[in-house]
Amino acid sequence: MSEIVTITADSAQPTGLQAALQQALMLPEQGVERLERMWEMHKEMQDRDAAREYAAAMKRTQSRMPNIQKRGNNPQTKSAYALLEDINRAITPIYTEEGFSLSFGTVKSDLPDHVGIVCDVLHDGGHSRTYHYDAPIDNAGINGSLNKTLTHGRGSAISYGQRYLIKMIFNLTIGGEDDDGNGSSGGGIDPVALQWIAVADALKTHEDYKASKAKVLAAYGGKAANLPGPVREAYNRANEATKPKD
Repeated sequence: MSEIVTITADSAQPTGLQAALQQALMLPEQGVERLERMWEMHKEMQDRDAAREYAAAMKRTQSRMPNIQKRGNNPQTKSAYALLEDINRAITPIYTEEGFSLSFGTVKSDLPDHVGIVCDVLHDGGHSRTYHYDAPIDNAGINGSLNKTLTHGRGSAISYGQRYLIKMIFNLTIGGEDDDGNGSSGGGIDPVALQWIAVADALKTHEDYKASKAKVLAAYGGKAANLPGPVREAYNRANEATKPKD
């Protein structure tokens, strides 16, 4: 009578680095240091695979993103903007289907009268990235007079920061250009501001960013609140692009 042999998952033969690790564990003379190095190699391979999976999923996600219409209105700057609830309603089903989830939080900002907003973008494959944006606390109108409580102004800044981060992460098109909060008074960007934006976009290292940030702040009276909105956004992009990654 023939014997029926059942092959379980545990009896499957490992391959590649996994097999080498198993073999090394059975040979005491291999040494702890070699085993640790092999495990590090295994972890690095997993991390690279997760990063590639993240990049591929992000590419698919961005290609699927719709144009978000502007239904919000800022009476102070006379500008339109996309509402956060409209953005979330349109894009959440898309990025969750591709394995992404977003987690927002706040951190202390290095800029005076700003709040730091962070967004952790996590993917099912195990890779994640953290994005950061410093938003000015919005408790004053265009003429500088206070028009909100500190709590209300901080909440408004956080909401703006969330919208900006989502737009940046998924490369969203907001009915043209979402200019809410830019402080440009709707009259275009002056040539000096355009020069600073070009400088920010050309920065390659975080040391260059910090040196240039000091210069642009000095050029606008030493106060971040004096920076035109597009200049502030350009330097926030430069910070995100050049800061060391973990």
